[in-house]
Amino acid sequence: MSGQYGYYFFNFWDLVWLNNFLFYMHAPALVVWYGFSIKGR
Repeated sequence: MSGQYGYYFFNFWDLVWLNNFLFYMHAPALVVWYGFSIKGR
């Protein structure tokens, strides 16, 4: 039972890390796209 709980707990933090990783990967791209859209007006 504790092993199963540890498995889900690990998966939860793995998802949190993955979400943070994807956010920090896409944030600069969004900033660049936002700057280009403002410049294009």
